[in-house]
Amino acid sequence: MEARHAAQRLDELLDDTLTAIDPGLKWRDGSTEVLQRNDAVLNEPNGEATVSKTRYVRTKVSEDKLDRLLKAVEHRWKESGYKVTGISPGEPGFVGRAPDGFSLRCAVGGAGNVYFDAASSGVEDPGYSGTMPGEKGDRIPADPDGYPLLKPDITDPYWSG
Repeated sequence: MEARHAAQRLDELLDDTLTAIDPGLKWRDGSTEVLQRNDAVLNEPNGEATVSKTRYVRTKVSEDKLDRLLKAVEHRWKESGYKVTGISPGEPGFVGRAPDGFSLRCAVGGAGNVYFDAASSGVEDPGYSGTMPGEKGDRIPADPDGYPLLKPDITDPYWSG
């Protein structure tokens, strides 16, 4: 599979995941990244790469509603035939592997940041590592120190209350 097709598949997986959540959430996309894989012995590119993308939830999700959100995502993934692992009551988040080998992760970071990571299985090496051309993601504002401001910034009557 070519990297651009893998990027399209990542968007499909992320879009499908978010359709499972009702009412819908606001989000922004990070850039689509390509990482060349290296041979373990020679430490040279081996002809394969991984393509990945993160989708950050902008909607503030209260602790009371977090479990509902996670269960909706888990249900969608299982319904879609994903193998879901890493479910732990103490740590919100889990990983899913789609039947075609693509992987997804639903996680909750500090300050209630909910995000979804998606990654390809091995794809043809496009000859570089870094941001995929034309896939820079949404404009993410910076905090006063210049770092990406990824914490939720939208209040929703259902999710935030």
